[in-house]
Amino acid sequence: MIDIFFSGYIHKICEKFPDIYITYSGGDDLFLVGPWSDIPHLAKRIYEDFREYTCKNPDITLSAGIFICDPKFPIKRFAPLVSEELNNSKSKGRDRITIFGESASWHHDNNEISFAELIEFGSELYGYLNQRKIARGFLHELLQIYSIYFGEDGREKKLYIPYLIYQITRNIKEVEVRNKLYEKLITSCQGIKWMKKIKIPVTYALLKSRR
Repeated sequence: MIDIFFSGYIHKICEKFPDIYITYSGGDDLFLVGPWSDIPHLAKRIYEDFREYTCKNPDITLSAGIFICDPKFPIKRFAPLVSEELNNSKSKGRDRITIFGESASWHHDNNEISFAELIEFGSELYGYLNQRKIARGFLHELLQIYSIYFGEDGREKKLYIPYLIYQITRNIKEVEVRNKLYEKLITSCQGIKWMKKIKIPVTYALLKSRR
């Protein structure tokens, strides 16, 4: 039954993403190549359909890894790098996806913001960039905060909050946007959870806005 999903139904899902190329799909394995901006949305759709297909059985999990590279980079060279991203997801507890070197849970729980929410926030940040409501420099500051406080050697303490408040106040002039970021990243009880995974939405927005 799992093979039917990956060797058959997966083609139906990919019909809505015409630029996606199915390199391999069968058994319980899948390898796709396509535009980096499409892959996260396709991954989300595959996971949602897979959960329905397996009747949301908690004992059947789906781990994924996304590796982004130059279009001219040979598949045989980046395939092992994709495997590293996949192994990162599995090592963090399975039923996860790794993108931009950061692992995230597919679903929202008491400990983590879901992958879908992170990508949605990335699209929101991209919209702000496009409308010139925020600057790329502000997003780089968010990455800096992440690196210092939540990276591999991060201190993971709330000492980042005063600096984050300063950056939002200094860089975001539009009141509505500033209040939304305050609420999501600072005043909400979910704020620290967003900051722990802020690398995903920020990197998504920065790449999507790159010319």
